[in-house]
Amino acid sequence: MTLESKLRALIAGMRYAADKCDEYATEAQSGDTRNIERARARTMRADAAALEAVLNGHNEHNEARDAR
Repeated sequence: MTLESKLRALIAGMRYAADKCDEYATEAQSGDTRNIERARARTMRADAAALEAVLNGHNEHNEARDAR
């Protein structure tokens, strides 16, 4: 398993965890718990998107270098 595939799996796992946080927020009885879980989900999605952007940018850089 390459580093890229491990990072892609991490990104997928982060998105899955964010979905689970949203589910937990929907089922939560306390307003504070709902807000915490929704914030956690937003943060995880943002972190996953940032990691994916870096990974995609790195791949584009490598492809451009290889094309030379």
